[in-house]
Amino acid sequence: IMLNRMGEMPRAVGYLRRLARLEPNDPALLSMLGETLNDTFAYHEARPVLERVLRLDPNDSDAYAQLGISWTNDASAPDHLQQAERALRRATTLNPLNAEARLALGRLYLRENQPRAAVSQLEEAGRLMPQNSRPPFELANAYNLVGQPAKAAVMRARFLSLRQTSMRVSALQKRTVVSPGNFDYPYELGTIELRRGDYRKATIWLT
Repeated sequence: IMLNRMGEMPRAVGYLRRLARLEPNDPALLSMLGETLNDTFAYHEARPVLERVLRLDPNDSDAYAQLGISWTNDASAPDHLQQAERALRRATTLNPLNAEARLALGRLYLRENQPRAAVSQLEEAGRLMPQNSRPPFELANAYNLVGQPAKAAVMRARFLSLRQTSMRVSALQKRTVVSPGNFDYPYELGTIELRRGDYRKATIWLT
């Protein structure tokens, strides 16, 4: 978990593979391994892991979402987009509030030249994760394709605003580590997290 959060995915994969050999029937652990393999583009290895998760827990919406993401990004199979759509639609059926599945399905529909279907999924993804910059980025493209340039412009502006906030948070976190006695940095971080609605993080920084 720590290595994943530090962005050291290859090292994390090594530990997770070993853990999966020790605990081959732990769906939470296998899910983490499958997602991390997806993040490192090891789609061929990720899919059998995710399929094992689904044998252990057939109602795991997140595993279906990750399986769909894996199929979407692996063009080595001729029917990969059809496989991806089936998995992602299953994920949203099991859990309509699965934001990652909605986002991935919206991206898939854009690739399949179905912008109207994409808009509906991406709008829901944006509602479910309002502080994430990925849905507005994709929505800007989708709105352009369905002939709604005004909405596309709003989404582009929202994407830029969210990305700037994310970059500011990253810079402030680094400055807090370098200068732990400067309380302006954690104060600003706390106020940003309050605006973003993450009260747990806000409490940590303000405390």
